[in-house]
Amino acid sequence: MKSTQETWIKILRSWALCLKKIVVFVPSTQEIYDGKIQSKSYDFDGLDKVMEGEFREGHSNGVGTIVELLLRTVAPNRAYFGEKEFLNNCRSSEKW
Repeated sequence: MKSTQETWIKILRSWALCLKKIVVFVPSTQEIYDGKIQSKSYDFDGLDKVMEGEFREGHSNGVGTIVELLLRTVAPNRAYFGEKEFLNNCRSSEKW
């Protein structure tokens, strides 16, 4: 079984081969939350009641808030949530 560090090294290397560069964004708590650490409420149409959300009330709203704040801060042209999705799009895209 590989260590977490070895796994991340493998992931980052595969991303680097696709992107040719890696940018790491590590914002401060102040930069992201601006002193207002509070989750927003989203309508997940029941999705928030399965998997992790079934056992942790408010979990989905917390994740949604973090993802929204990150995307608003970074304003990417594309966003990939998971190595498999990223690599599949990387391999199938002729242009980046």
